[in-house]
Amino acid sequence: MAEFVLSEAISLHNIGRVDSNYQGVDNGVPLLNSFYFRFEKPDSGEAVENRIMVISVFPAGSAKDLTPTADLHRPNVESGKIMLIYQDQAADEDKDHYFSKVSHLVEPSPIHPVPVQIGNVRRFHMRDVGCTGKCVRLLPIRPSNREVFVLVGFHLFFTGGRDHNIDEIAIFEESGNLTVAFNDRNDDDVFAYGVDFALWSPDATSTIETHEERGTAMGGARIALPRGEKVIQGFSFNFKTGDHFLRDIGVLIGPSLALPSSNLEVYFSDQNGDDTKRPSRLVLTIETETLIV
Repeated sequence: MAEFVLSEAISLHNIGRVDSNYQGVDNGVPLLNSFYFRFEKPDSGEAVENRIMVISVFPAGSAKDLTPTADLHRPNVESGKIMLIYQDQAADEDKDHYFSKVSHLVEPSPIHPVPVQIGNVRRFHMRDVGCTGKCVRLLPIRPSNREVFVLVGFHLFFTGGRDHNIDEIAIFEESGNLTVAFNDRNDDDVFAYGVDFALWSPDATSTIETHEERGTAMGGARIALPRGEKVIQGFSFNFKTGDHFLRDIGVLIGPSLALPSSNLEVYFSDQNGDDTKRPSRLVLTIETETLIV
């Protein structure tokens, strides 16, 4: 079974872009394990909500560029850091403070600096600008054999320095296509995206399981998962009642190998937390140890 190292960053009272120290990110290809953002008042932690212009979870590291002619640059993140952004247009008011928590599983590399391919993990990048509502793009390279698509990081923003209510946020791979959605109820606002993903093939001592959760909820939702190391392949969140300001968004995964099971917590809500979401989708890969005799 792969020997993963957990990289984790927890930050309070962020405003706008924050480049946090991210121990271990330079040691291999980081596979997204959890992410969570929440707007709150800096003095009390009281819930607040905002429109959204940018949301980003983007760890340092090189990747093979699959869209070199795109009219957009890949985010530049300093070695040993992770770029986090959760903001509206202004990002300078008391209500724009946010709490963040993010974690990745990193399979250490014996080669430094870390290349775009390390043994059974390959890291890639795709980006585009000019999308409205949703973009579906054919992946120039697809998973083969035992490989699975796993998210590494993402950077989503509305162009023109504008913010909007949010109806849907999604990033996932399906049938060789990358789908990215970032919209309000009208699906007519131009956005851009950058997505880093990995094609990962677990070793022969491991068994992998693709675990997909769909459902509706108001506020947050908690789901029990089987034992094993978990990484996020994709997610899709969509409000059922039009668009809203956002208070929080995220996917948090609890303890893994130390317990028979762990909790999956999913968040996508405004300040009141009383709006039902459409059947949302979250796809995880769970790796468990297989005994070979």
